[in-house]
Amino acid sequence: MLKNTNKKSQTMMIRKNIFWIFSLLLIFQLSNLNAQITKVGTTAASFLEIGVGSPGVSMGGAYTAIAEDVSALYWNAARIAYLEDSEVMFMHQPWIADISFNYFGVVVPIEGIGSFGASLTMLNSGDMEETTMLYQEGTGVNFDASDIAIQLTYARRVTDFFSFGFSGKYVSQRISTMSSSALAVDLGVYVVTPFFERDGINGIQIGMSISNYGGKMKLEGDDVFIAVDPEPDNGGNNDQIPADYRMGEYNLPVSFRIGLAYDLFKGETHRLTLATDAVHANNFSEYVNVGMQYQLSLWNNFRLDIRGGYKTLFVEDNTQGLSLGTGVMVNISNTKFKFDYAFTQMNDLGNLNNITFSLLF
Repeated sequence: MLKNTNKKSQTMMIRKNIFWIFSLLLIFQLSNLNAQITKVGTTAASFLEIGVGSPGVSMGGAYTAIAEDVSALYWNAARIAYLEDSEVMFMHQPWIADISFNYFGVVVPIEGIGSFGASLTMLNSGDMEETTMLYQEGTGVNFDASDIAIQLTYARRVTDFFSFGFSGKYVSQRISTMSSSALAVDLGVYVVTPFFERDGINGIQIGMSISNYGGKMKLEGDDVFIAVDPEPDNGGNNDQIPADYRMGEYNLPVSFRIGLAYDLFKGETHRLTLATDAVHANNFSEYVNVGMQYQLSLWNNFRLDIRGGYKTLFVEDNTQGLSLGTGVMVNISNTKFKFDYAFTQMNDLGNLNNITFSLLF
């Protein structure tokens, strides 16, 4: 009895120490990011800021501490350490202005080693007609723009209440003949605190992630090459001197998220979770996301999820808002199939629909 009491006390002490270390890291990162704030809309690769996976999107982006599927590769890499099954996910989302946004990810947990993940994010504008000042109705030439991010992730659960994860990613953008690329990293941690812990229910869960910390992007390609006349007032010189524009470099959209989640109740058939995220980005003002998720499990092989949330609270002229969603998971012969849907309100930009398919085995 005494041994069990001592073990429980040691566990509580470890959890409290992890929590305070976590808090100090949070303060340190916030102070660093405050020094990195730039103007709104001045970073490259904005597609990296589009939420991934219908569950997280339908909860208003409040998913850093609760992500429990492959989309954790985007929200918080540390969370994939708690996935028990190998999982494959595909997401399709028609974005605004007829832009197509797709995501593919896979996570494989290996007992005693950790969890490995990989993902591919793709955005494509579709064909657009080229226009110039001289041919404002179109030149008859079409072009497109596309963005790609390839990510590799490793995460490990150190204890039942603490995990860490990190990712390396390659980011590429292309428009017409111009292209740019950069390397970046994501870092994430997850901890279950002892606060408000009850029988069968974990205490408050905290997730923290830093996304897209890396190099700068600079467009290069044929469109920067031009012919100029260095002396336009001199009629006898060469007026076709090869030159090129000097393109600027732009930071990636670095974001820091701190998320809290708590199960109001959790049983064999019912579970209700509340979550909130605070987000600090280097190209936007601070904002808060809130969300909730209700899960109903029946017959040991069927689960219904109902979700809702609100994104970018406390932001003036907010272009986003309410989000809703639902999902079902069916277990057939130890293989689980998931379908999730999310609806997002984008105010003046219109509404978005997001669908995600997952396979667990």
